[in-house]
Amino acid sequence: MERRMRGNSHVRCEAGEKAEIISKPYLSLSNVPKKLEPQRYELREKFFRALIRDGISVHKGFVVQDHEKKFISKGVDVLLSLDLVDLSLEGYDEIYVFSADGDIVPAIQRARENGTIVKAIVSFDTPAKHMVEAVDEVIRLSDVLKKIPSNHILRQERTNTRTFKKESVA
Repeated sequence: MERRMRGNSHVRCEAGEKAEIISKPYLSLSNVPKKLEPQRYELREKFFRALIRDGISVHKGFVVQDHEKKFISKGVDVLLSLDLVDLSLEGYDEIYVFSADGDIVPAIQRARENGTIVKAIVSFDTPAKHMVEAVDEVIRLSDVLKKIPSNHILRQERTNTRTFKKESVA
């Protein structure tokens, strides 16, 4: 038996066998402006290239600075929304979204209307109320991490206090 799941994923199994999941995940993210922070930009680009080498489809938004000089990520929620709808139209059964962003709720609703089960994996922040209501299941990232052996998790201390402020594209 074979069934499509997420991205270019398939589950292959015979009766009584353990399912084998083959996946090609998608990631939508953004980078800092090269001219403002060239070293940080290059480090993130190196990370993006590593993801691509590992078979992850990387879709990049962009970053602008607000009047307080804070970086604002733009377009990432739109890219994620497009992927959600596209994958659901391709007939995938399940999509796991690593986001608590309420801006993608309309795309989640459309994916579910198309018959796709959508689950959100969220960090310590509480997802938007309408996000919780929109998805089929909310999974805490901390619960996922508990299942991964500690020697497979890389921890990095944050030394840069500059953070991304999330806003939707107008």
